[in-house]
Amino acid sequence: MRIALISPAALITGDRKLNDILSKYPNISNYTQSLTRAFSSGLLVIASLTPKNIEIKVIDENYDSIDFTERFDLVGISAMTQQASRAYQIADRFRSQGATVVLGGIHATTTPEEAIKHCDSVFIGEAEKTWPIFLKDFQNNRIAPFYRSNRLADLTKSPIPRYDLLKKDCYRVIWLQTGRGCPHDCEFCAASQIYGLKYRHKSIKQVVGEITLIHNIWPNAHINFSDDNLFLDRNFSKELVKHIRNLNFRWFAQTDVSIANDQMFLNDLREAGCTTLFIGFETISAKSLSSVNKNLWKLRQLKNYPKAIDRIQSKGIGIIGAFIIGFDEDTNETFDELADFIIRNNIFIPQITILTPLPGTRLYERLKEKGRLLNNPWSQFTCTEVNFVPSNMSVDQLSSGLYHIYERVYAPEVRGKVVKHFKNIYKKLLVNRDTK
Repeated sequence: MRIALISPAALITGDRKLNDILSKYPNISNYTQSLTRAFSSGLLVIASLTPKNIEIKVIDENYDSIDFTERFDLVGISAMTQQASRAYQIADRFRSQGATVVLGGIHATTTPEEAIKHCDSVFIGEAEKTWPIFLKDFQNNRIAPFYRSNRLADLTKSPIPRYDLLKKDCYRVIWLQTGRGCPHDCEFCAASQIYGLKYRHKSIKQVVGEITLIHNIWPNAHINFSDDNLFLDRNFSKELVKHIRNLNFRWFAQTDVSIANDQMFLNDLREAGCTTLFIGFETISAKSLSSVNKNLWKLRQLKNYPKAIDRIQSKGIGIIGAFIIGFDEDTNETFDELADFIIRNNIFIPQITILTPLPGTRLYERLKEKGRLLNNPWSQFTCTEVNFVPSNMSVDQLSSGLYHIYERVYAPEVRGKVVKHFKNIYKKLLVNRDTK
């Protein structure tokens, strides 16, 4: 029996003008490519859940061309929304040749009735429990159209992903997931709906084992922790960082702005090899932030943004600051206000995206109900293209606003200012270290 596990090609953006702008700035271009072309661990977990006597081939379309003449008994495809159109093309092609095809991942989870038109079975939610059940059904020729996970997985029992199935020479960045779930439940994000409001995590032993395995395969790999919010369980994360410190590698994590309140922990992060933190600031508009969380958590953090940025970056940890434009309260003045804020606070890598109504989110349902969704293909849901009717501007004005911000915050003189800012920080940290 042979199984193919396929990740369809991913796009940074389908907007030609934005591509041209980003290509001028190696920093942002290299950063976005490293994230887009890194391989999510989901399919590698599926591989680990598969009996050893079954042959598995992992195909990453970012690096591999698909040979549709190759024979597989079973083809599994996992896709995010922007990959969905391509996932359906791949699925249709393999089905036409007699292979059984299954679809999973975030997009299939949120649009199962759409996905089933292109496959034999759809996996809804986490697959730790449902994949072994499906394999038994497959071997007995009685598969069901839908396999829904009714309980969230106990990640302390999750197997180590099959990193060994990836091509060794293709990856500079490796994603590692320690936990799932996020309590912030943002309107534009489906993570809380799919993975729950409570953060669940693996054991320290599991995570250290994964790190060790990754570095046995890729000694110089930069590890990115893919948790939506790695430091939610502070006791766990402090213990994890303590163990990471002894492993001597550089890493990246996603977190929320509250991390700035723990100065001692920031010191520990730097000493443990943390180079950058991805933080979703979303917007600097109080009106817009009031619509993001039902509990107004992010709105309450707004007044502390400048101080928090300074506290984190003063430790030598660069912030990848994520901002969104296109909220209903945004106007044409929003673009320069946001660019001014980013420049004034020397954000290491600014990431600006357009509000995107991804299926499975409250945002999608709200805009659909109001008839504001545009009839765009899923391939345009890259978070850099407009997929809805904005409230206070045209579609073209919103797109132009994105170009304008990128051109301002990545202008040579601005990047020179940021570089100088960080050089001064590193000099100060070296002096403080030498005087201890």
